[in-house]
Amino acid sequence: MLDVTNETEFVDMRSVPPIRPLRENAFIARMRLAVQFDRIAVSGLDLPPFQIGAYRSIDTDFPLSFIDAYIAERHHLTDPLYIVGRNSLDPVIDAEARRQYPLTDRLARLLEFHDIHHRVFFPLRRGELMFAAVTVTRGTPFSADEIDALKVLSPVMHFELTKELMQRFAAQTLKLTEGELLCLRLSSLGMTSEQIGLKSGYKTETVNTYLKIATRKLDSKNRTHAVAEAIRRKLIG
Repeated sequence: MLDVTNETEFVDMRSVPPIRPLRENAFIARMRLAVQFDRIAVSGLDLPPFQIGAYRSIDTDFPLSFIDAYIAERHHLTDPLYIVGRNSLDPVIDAEARRQYPLTDRLARLLEFHDIHHRVFFPLRRGELMFAAVTVTRGTPFSADEIDALKVLSPVMHFELTKELMQRFAAQTLKLTEGELLCLRLSSLGMTSEQIGLKSGYKTETVNTYLKIATRKLDSKNRTHAVAEAIRRKLIG
């Protein structure tokens, strides 16, 4: 997995390569002990504009020549797996998606040339938003039990492969300031605005302003929701 901790090389999310080859990855190797799969692609981050379908963020051990051709030729516009998957709450099996939408000859040749078979697409959602997906392949079809297990494992795999990026760049990408993060962190401990003010040295009005702005940046409904989103995105511990 790409080392994204080098501060001199990667100054923000846009300086990180959007396609990151997975080579020897111990975590993915452990996942394969639970359910064997040949290849995996972890796409998208829960950060605008890096959500799936927008600016690319992909960790994968698919052949890079396949990924390059898939992106350059815009196969996501006609790929049955993606067309069905982007509107699905459940895993999407390649063969079933093809019954609804035909596979183009070009994509069929690409998949065959790169020995990519029996894809399964696992959408990851926050409410109605599909922010990411995990796709796995294998030479033989996956059983229903294996797909159920991978459905449970897919958010774990996504988290593990993207956590360094999220921890390093999420606050920067969302443009959260130190004051906003501090107020969120103290609010997560159950403090009122007055208590946060005493602890941080900010005026109560300033605390309320910081929390209101942070709530908007996190696309949240209220302070409680904003704190939960900040924790989920690893902005605060």
